[in-house]
Amino acid sequence: MANGRRDSRRRVACSWRRAVAVTAAGVLALGRRGADADVCVLSSGKKEVTIGKETSVCLVVNGLGWEVDADQTFYSQVLILPDADEFSRFSVKGSWNASRVIEDDPILTTFGTEVGVHVESMGKYSFQKAFRLRQEEKTFPLHTAIISVEEGEVTGISWDDGCHFCGSSQCEDNTYDYTGQLIGGEGNGQDCYWPDSDCLEDGVENQVSALCQLTVYVVWTGTDSKGNFFTSFAKRLSMYAGETVEGLISDAGDTYEDTIVPAVG
Repeated sequence: MANGRRDSRRRVACSWRRAVAVTAAGVLALGRRGADADVCVLSSGKKEVTIGKETSVCLVVNGLGWEVDADQTFYSQVLILPDADEFSRFSVKGSWNASRVIEDDPILTTFGTEVGVHVESMGKYSFQKAFRLRQEEKTFPLHTAIISVEEGEVTGISWDDGCHFCGSSQCEDNTYDYTGQLIGGEGNGQDCYWPDSDCLEDGVENQVSALCQLTVYVVWTGTDSKGNFFTSFAKRLSMYAGETVEGLISDAGDTYEDTIVPAVG
């Protein structure tokens, strides 16, 4: 994936065991915190970021209370290698299950009823976003991570404002620290949620709306190792106010469709 245009869709699949799979899309790990190797450490190896060159970004899905009981925190990680400044998208297949019974939902039984997601790159990491709040019956499916770079060095990761595709009644604070507590401040804003009832297609049994699957966009801002300014920042979701959510999908240059949720049974 180091040179030229990438295929527009890649897949990673894995059964629910402690495992690391190396594929064309990247590296996938499923495990228990404190007991297993951290695949995201690989994303801190290559320090310089250069526009058009391969870089590393890691997506982590886990329970929101990451630091409350660290040894018992299950997580899923996927490491991808997009070209820096290529507007990219993580699409997590099977992250929303049509079952109304928690015991039949792989992501809820593995990570708990409050499921979070965060992004890591080059040793830096974002705060968490909630994806599923099962007790409140809310799903926050769309997020944009903004990777800040100064002269090729990643200096931080923040989140784009996510309330441009819903009314004020469905816009809520949705940034958490690693104990599962809500936080505020610039770069750690609100997001649109979908009621869980809206995630099921009307009249179609066991059919989940594509809009409720976890999707994380990635953009860069700042300057690369050669002093050039990143431009993908202009494609962040908040710039699409008034556009349909579906229209955003076709604008992602690199799409990574990954299965990081354990299979039932």
